[in-house]
Amino acid sequence: MLLDIDFSRLLRFLEISYYTDLVMFVSEISAIIIWFLYAKKDALSRFFLIYISFDILVLTFGWYLYGDNSYDRSFRKSFFNLSNNLIALLELLVYCYFFYQLLKGKRIRVYLKAISGLFTLITITYIFDKFEFVTSRYNYLSNVVGAMEFFLLIVPCVAYYTMLFEKISLEPLLKRPSFWIATGLFLFCSVSIPYYLLNNYISKIAPGKIYNASNALFFNIPYAMHFIFLSKAFLCKKPLTT
Repeated sequence: MLLDIDFSRLLRFLEISYYTDLVMFVSEISAIIIWFLYAKKDALSRFFLIYISFDILVLTFGWYLYGDNSYDRSFRKSFFNLSNNLIALLELLVYCYFFYQLLKGKRIRVYLKAISGLFTLITITYIFDKFEFVTSRYNYLSNVVGAMEFFLLIVPCVAYYTMLFEKISLEPLLKRPSFWIATGLFLFCSVSIPYYLLNNYISKIAPGKIYNASNALFFNIPYAMHFIFLSKAFLCKKPLTT
């Protein structure tokens, strides 16, 4: 049944990671509200809105899965692996579009096009084949794909900071939406790369509270912070590439 939910089980789960999950949810809802109130409504900012909205839908449905007895553990794992990779793909495409509009160098633009195509191909292959010709460790592969996304996005972040040093501007950095977006992404990538690479290992050697604490500290909180940085960019009331 659609509404056959074990609320006691759901509450037990929320007790484990309630606060950081709530921070994630509030940060995303706040980003959407701030977008409607303050953001400049252009194509780029609308792509960010789509990305945030999709992530909220996945997060909300994930909570539902934890309380519905009609779904077994394997289905939940498959859902989260699939949804995480879809979010990663959408995330990478949105940020590539952002940097493509922001950075004018020929090489970095070729790079952005190349990684967009490459990561799309990797995600599609994972969804339909799960790289069975390489290994059957699907959870591990999902984490590797996640780490790869952030490795790829570190490069345009560094290119942006290089541009800041080379191009003098009278406008303070803290009033530039592009600075908040690039900085939020850079910090998020820096934390997420080791998280994704070690996540599968930690789940085996320290399951339970330690593993949940790891998720909270190295995924939930950095993820929420990067939406807070996005919100700050929207509050600048300027085109995001400014």
